[in-house]
Amino acid sequence: MSSIPDQFHFYYAKRKIFFTVLRGLIFLAFFALIVRTGLSDSEREAPLSRIPSAQLWFALFFFLSLLLWFIFRPLSQLSKLSRPILTISRDGIALKGCPPIPWDTIQRCHFASVGYGGITVYSVIRIKTSSAFFPKTILADTVGISRIDFDKQCRIYATSPNRNRVPGTPIRQR
Repeated sequence: MSSIPDQFHFYYAKRKIFFTVLRGLIFLAFFALIVRTGLSDSEREAPLSRIPSAQLWFALFFFLSLLLWFIFRPLSQLSKLSRPILTISRDGIALKGCPPIPWDTIQRCHFASVGYGGITVYSVIRIKTSSAFFPKTILADTVGISRIDFDKQCRIYATSPNRNRVPGTPIRQR
């Protein structure tokens, strides 16, 4: 009998949600500081109607985009803490309660972080299958797992002896 559990679930992490919101507040404050220092003295004292509308709309759009991405998106995930975002099993990988993608159709599965200067802006889990042109993607910046742990779990379940896998179709990881 194998000591590998039947399924391994990944959930959102409160700590990562908190740090994502905190990082968003810092980005918003930094953006507001840049806008404030970029305005001349006369523009600071003038009513909003005297600031060129293109600049105002761009600043408003950028501010709202940052607000949605770094504040509202993570806060909406607080209501989903008890539901698994990703499940790895002997049958394959299931995304957000969908049926599992079988291991024999998975060509590549990896966890990527995008950032600058040591600050991660976002992380994604990409699963490329033979049946889909575009990879399945999950934003993983608030999921409670690291890249190393994700790769380890994928390797364990992809090579587990108690699953139906066509020989000669290895899973490739990056």
